[in-house]
Amino acid sequence: MTMPNDRLDRLFRDLPPERASEDFTPRLLARIAESPQPGPARHSRRFVWTTLAAGAGALALFIALSRLPDRTPVSRADLRSEVADIRRQHDLLARELSNLRAKTEEAAPVLYLGSIDEVDYVVDLSPFLTAQTQRAIATPAATNRSYQLERRLQ
Repeated sequence: MTMPNDRLDRLFRDLPPERASEDFTPRLLARIAESPQPGPARHSRRFVWTTLAAGAGALALFIALSRLPDRTPVSRADLRSEVADIRRQHDLLARELSNLRAKTEEAAPVLYLGSIDEVDYVVDLSPFLTAQTQRAIATPAATNRSYQLERRLQ
């Protein structure tokens, strides 16, 4: 049950004052002097080394468990579907590569002059080519067999 503060103050004021005995202070000081003084906490070396070893062991166990590979079993059907997916991707890439090779063989010969301010300058050389020279000019040097033989001989 709580009382209002002013009523509680009035009750305390009404109490008679208490006086400490004459020997209160010397008895208190003697009692404090007799009690053991708290010093710095000292742990035995064995306790310290045991705690450190337990912490190091727990850390090593945590690291070892976190590095274990996931050992979930994989069914043969899942493996077969992954292999089939890889084969489909391989076939798709092979088709794309052959399409790109065909386009480079069909590409009109051009001469790249450079670029200025995000504008590329290219000259189309197809009007200047005849049927005989078109094959020789349109073939890149890296795929030209005579060029490759010359490079090997050097």
